Amino acid sequence: MLFTMVPLLGKYDLGFNTVQIGFLSALFGVFPFLVSAFLNAKLKSLARKKFFIFSAFLYFLSFVMFYFSNKINIWFLVSIVGFSLGALMPNIITAAGLCEDKAKRERIIAIYTITLSTSLIIGPIIESFLLKIVNLRESFLIFSFFPFIAFVFSFFIQFPNESEDSDEKVSVIKNPYFLSAILSILIYNIPFAALIAFGGIYAKDMFGLDLSTINLYFSLFFSASFLGRLYLVVKPPNKIFHDMIISGILTIVGVFLMIISNSALVFAISLFILGFPHGFTFVLSLISLSRGFDIKQRNKANSYFFSLVNIIGTLTPLIFGYILHFLNITMLFYLLLPFALVFLSLLILKLKFSKLI
Repeated sequence: MLFTMVPLLGKYDLGFNTVQIGFLSALFGVFPFLVSAFLNAKLKSLARKKFFIFSAFLYFLSFVMFYFSNKINIWFLVSIVGFSLGALMPNIITAAGLCEDKAKRERIIAIYTITLSTSLIIGPIIESFLLKIVNLRESFLIFSFFPFIAFVFSFFIQFPNESEDSDEKVSVIKNPYFLSAILSILIYNIPFAALIAFGGIYAKDMFGLDLSTINLYFSLFFSASFLGRLYLVVKPPNKIFHDMIISGILTIVGVFLMIISNSALVFAISLFILGFPHGFTFVLSLISLSRGFDIKQRNKANSYFFSLVNIIGTLTPLIFGYILHFLNITMLFYLLLPFALVFLSLLILKLKFSKLI
């Protein structure tokens, strides 16, 4: 709900232009990057747990404050959300992968991500219903119930002890499992960041869809993501790097179909196709990290991974929001194809060089 509604709140309630929306969406990436890479990765277990609980409270508070947002304080509120996510997400990912048994650990990771997918489906559906009876601001107030539940459960998340090895950062960055996870996520997350920031605006301007219907379209996207992750729960992946390549190909097909879509139906089909690599890529990347690092290194690996993912989320809407001053949204989506093709090629080369395929 949050990532799809803030751009719409900025454009249709606060009157922001595409550049301002790009900067606003970029804040969702700036602060998670800074917090996860430079703070969360450095903290020891006990301090990190306290920081985690504090961040969960800030996350809840920010939803309440969105009801009172204006053209000035919304920048601060989005920054607070980003700051909170920089502590919440990598620690939840680490907690999901604490099991020592490889098969059980990877199934638990898949179950965690399918739980996330469930929320991504339910969120827009609830939002679609709410927008028929309340406005955008009021929907944030109602949705504050969910981050409040997150705050309550934050006291029960487990935190492992990490290695004291000062050279761990170098080993994380050079690890082929880490690099493969990053390249795989790069294939998908550039199109995904653009879709989240501008997909709703594209659907409204190109096909005349109302905000309620747009939320149902995002639910379709996240439903496909759910099905992809459900498949990985039922059948945990064996050759994850082959699956990464297949996911990259699906991304390219989905983006191409979105570009040539001439009706709301074709656009919906493209969203459905793009949902599957959204489901696959994140799980496969997390499994790659769990296979490539022992339990004491995993928090650092997850923190660096999450921070780099958020750099993508930062730069993509920022750059593309500026480009939209010179190109239309259709041409903007054309630019996504070269990025996906280049990173898919780099992934294949890296996997072959590291003899992982």
